Amino acid sequence: MTQFRVLGTDHTAFTVSNLERSVKTFTELLGFEVVRAAGAEQELVEQLTGVKASLRFVYLRGPDGHQVELLQYDDPPDRGTASYRPCDTGAAHIAIRVDNVPAAVEAAKAAGLQLNNQIMTVHRESGTTQSCYLRDPDGITIELLSRST
Repeated sequence: MTQFRVLGTDHTAFTVSNLERSVKTFTELLGFEVVRAAGAEQELVEQLTGVKASLRFVYLRGPDGHQVELLQYDDPPDRGTASYRPCDTGAAHIAIRVDNVPAAVEAAKAAGLQLNNQIMTVHRESGTTQSCYLRDPDGITIELLSRST
């Protein structure tokens, strides 16, 4: 059996329909910075993903160093939009820590994200967590949360 060690996470990726709009959300609303923007040719994309398509991508780095890759595929013409509920197998979300959930939710709504639920506050012996799920125009679920100890 081959031995290996997990060294850490590298990035989280989301496929989007409008790269510029999504980059704006992550930079202007969520405080990420653009690290790299480029494209990938059809042959390379097909080798990696099994999809015959070219694409453009942007890597962004969050305030804590976590990287997000946003991808916009140019092909194939029959590509669709994923639709899921948080309880559906394969559903995913990204949780972004903020210092003021209500203010962040208002800013997110002004930026075009839709509220999935109400802001929820949970008190435990270990501290208080406040969080809320929102969806961007592509259906990507973003959780805004704060924790206090």
